[in-house]
Amino acid sequence: MAMHDNQATAQQTTATGQYIFRQSVTNAAAIAAFAHDISPQLPAGALNTNPLDLISKSHDASFYQLIPQLILRIDNVEQLQQVLTAAQRYQVGLTFRAAGTSLSGQTLTDQVLVQLGNGFCYSKVEQDGLLISCGPMVRGGDANSILKPYGRMIAPVPASLASATIGGICANNASGMNALDTYQVLHAIKLVLADGTVLDSANPTNVAAFRQHKAELLADLSAVAATLRSDAELCSRIRRKYQLKNTTGYGLRALLDFDDPLQMLCHLMIGSEGTLGFIAEVTQRTIALDPYSASAFLLFQDLQQAGLAVQALSQLGRQVVGACELLDDKALTAVRYQVGVPPVVAGLEAGVTALLVQTGAETTDSLARQISLIEQTIAPFKDPRSLAFSTDALVCQQYWNVRKGVFPAVGATRAAGTTALIEDVCYPVARLTEALAALRTLLNQHGYADAVIYGHALDGNMHFIFAQGFSTEADKHRYQQLIDAVVCHVVDGFDGSLKAEHGTGRNMAPFVRREWGDKAYAAMRRIKQLLDPNGILNPGVLLNDDPLVHLKQLKPLPISNPLIDACIECGFCERVCPSRNLTMTPRQRIVANRHLATLDAEGKAELSADLLQHHDYQAIQTCAACGLCATQCPVGINTGDLTRQSRSLAQPEGKVSQALAAHFAQVTTIAGVGLTLGHATARIVGAGRLQRLTQRLHPYGSPVWLSTMPTSAGALAPADDQNDVDFIYLPSCVSRVMGPQTDNPDPRNLTYIVRALADKAGLQFSYPAELASQCCGLPFQSKGQFHAAAAKSNEVLAALWQQSQQGQRPVLVDTSPCAHKLLEDAAKDPRYAQLQLLEPASFALQYLLPRLQVTPTAHSIALHQTCSSRRMQADGAQLQLASLLSHNVVVPQDIHCCGFAGDKGFQLPELNAAALAPLQSQVGSCQGGYSTSRTCEIGLSAHSGLIYQSLLQLLDQQSSAELLR
Repeated sequence: MAMHDNQATAQQTTATGQYIFRQSVTNAAAIAAFAHDISPQLPAGALNTNPLDLISKSHDASFYQLIPQLILRIDNVEQLQQVLTAAQRYQVGLTFRAAGTSLSGQTLTDQVLVQLGNGFCYSKVEQDGLLISCGPMVRGGDANSILKPYGRMIAPVPASLASATIGGICANNASGMNALDTYQVLHAIKLVLADGTVLDSANPTNVAAFRQHKAELLADLSAVAATLRSDAELCSRIRRKYQLKNTTGYGLRALLDFDDPLQMLCHLMIGSEGTLGFIAEVTQRTIALDPYSASAFLLFQDLQQAGLAVQALSQLGRQVVGACELLDDKALTAVRYQVGVPPVVAGLEAGVTALLVQTGAETTDSLARQISLIEQTIAPFKDPRSLAFSTDALVCQQYWNVRKGVFPAVGATRAAGTTALIEDVCYPVARLTEALAALRTLLNQHGYADAVIYGHALDGNMHFIFAQGFSTEADKHRYQQLIDAVVCHVVDGFDGSLKAEHGTGRNMAPFVRREWGDKAYAAMRRIKQLLDPNGILNPGVLLNDDPLVHLKQLKPLPISNPLIDACIECGFCERVCPSRNLTMTPRQRIVANRHLATLDAEGKAELSADLLQHHDYQAIQTCAACGLCATQCPVGINTGDLTRQSRSLAQPEGKVSQALAAHFAQVTTIAGVGLTLGHATARIVGAGRLQRLTQRLHPYGSPVWLSTMPTSAGALAPADDQNDVDFIYLPSCVSRVMGPQTDNPDPRNLTYIVRALADKAGLQFSYPAELASQCCGLPFQSKGQFHAAAAKSNEVLAALWQQSQQGQRPVLVDTSPCAHKLLEDAAKDPRYAQLQLLEPASFALQYLLPRLQVTPTAHSIALHQTCSSRRMQADGAQLQLASLLSHNVVVPQDIHCCGFAGDKGFQLPELNAAALAPLQSQVGSCQGGYSTSRTCEIGLSAHSGLIYQSLLQLLDQQSSAELLR
């Protein structure tokens, strides 16, 4: 909500305190005054004090919890400057948030959370891919997608790359398994200081003005550098410390690596975790993608042998060994029964350690030489059960599934109410074997014998994961003792890094002085004082005088629902959620559910009731329940299941759903009549006017009539003799009701397109018996009407099983959501194990393409891969088919689920609009759009300026009968 009244803001801020457990309200009066001051300067809706949002949007991937009193959304530097000016005036703390995937508590606050908006999501490729400039909201994975056609990628590869943003990657100086970080590849940066001053190092005019305006600051930074450089022992220590990965404290190497204080400042921003300024844009040098690569899964009898192999491999250099991931025996045990893991893992005895090694090269000859060199190097150490180097993508994927599966395995098997903690340390590689043996002893001594150790071996950068509860004082004390022991072990025992790539945050802030010593720590304090003298930027993070801050504001993970109890709140799900820019993400829905469960458990029903007023729309109604979140979740949680369960509880099944299921043929007939009447009305009053009228009535419960509404499908195309056909064709109820939109030059419904394709291919088909009453059950399931959904699904599967002659004939399901639903249901019933259910693209590739001549169109086309297609892994088949039909297929970025979600495009059109906001700007060059879901195509057409239709329609358009069959 936008706040324009100081009294209202103060009342809301004070009221928010009652929802915040275990947290005192900090600086409330100042924040209220700040909100009153800044509100008129920002767009409506930029300020948010909705208690449900403050709670649900506050959580990040760490195990800490601080709830802000105010959330701001900004979209450009000018808005940020206004926010900074007001924050300085009222001495209000600001914490910047992008994706919230950081692990050390650096994006949490009890004051003002500044959420970056889509205005910061932009990129520009320069010098044929050698450089890329990105706004802070560009996700790392998207940056790599942009660079892929140039054969390049960004240097950092954190495990969260698909979800983490460039801003967060830079602010944390995250790296990954290839040892490179943003500091090493920084070309230029645009930053905003605490007083609102902008420095754009790529703009000579701006740089000259900055040097003049901030001459005193630059001189002071030079003085700090001079103090460090005057101490030879300290200089030597700093340089030695950065021979290891290190993200503990500020990057003091910048004061030694550069003589120009402006460059010192630019590089100090990397890894500063939002405490020195705001990173508004980064230009970084990219690295080459290896055209050829190979991986090996190498086994060793024990940790010592693996450690010796790592030391030997480290001598070959990173040009030869691109990656070397170590997994201890506990890690291998955790994943041994996971699907997709090499079978050898299941039979490994205790102590066996693995190295997952990857090498890449520009030519096959170079790759062969590198493989031979690596094999010779590790031959004296490896176990004969090792799996050899392979260039086969599927085999390599099996190898990497071991590494990928470690965290999900620990997360899924931890006790309910505990969280999976990941610590991140770094040792000198020469002492890695000794360090890991000491670490395992330490973990065993403190009651963490099940902890898993794995990491980037060539860098000495190790992670250890363990389950930890914080519900009792004994839990907290045990964790405190562990961390104290780890600090002694890493700092005193090995002069290592307490944080190598996850950032200092709150987790290691009390130990920065311990790792670096008094002189280096004093320099860090001076840097903070110079750049943020009033301490408004991310207070409490990275530098903190409280020696116990790492034990405070620990995040509870209460047991609330078996569907979501395994969630670790990593945020990986958020990027694919269609409602992420409208209301909530899956992580936020889970946070809200947990908070409500805690309120109920503590007898605070009146607070729960208040939050539920917002919860229904934000968490339940606007959830598309598409399930894409499960494809990104490390532990496979489908938040849509939680939503459907909530809908079921809110509206239990009764006679209405039973009647609709029992008389489904009449329901579809009425729907078709409704479309006919709607278009008749549109012809009288005008389609645009009808849409505007229904939009005005929408707040009162009326569905919206879209200008892209399809016509009634009319009669089905004729089928063939049921006794002698090549395949069974199941037109979805949507295909049977909805035809093309009115301005589509092809007036045929989808069944006639399938008829034409079958005729050209020389194939015959029949419909299932009692087709008019058939439905996969998805419309019922999405509403939480589970019994009706199961009944309809069972009817269809039984009919298909019989008509396909127990699976001997394939079944074409012409709409992806229906195909996915039936595939899921058939997989649960062993009776239907042989049933061949195929969505349109897979069916076309397998049964139509071999019998057709295809001439690809010269026009560009847009392809929408539906959420159901992605979930059943048919998106690859769809892209393959589209690429055979057009030389230029555009798959828009950052669009995953379209948000139409059955009928939500009519009932909640704002969800569809939010999900497809980036669409039109990406498909302007396309002549048409294609998908495999008729309802999705309605919304896609409405928000793209194109006519979207079935991919089968394009196949029919671009194909002819094969001459020699």
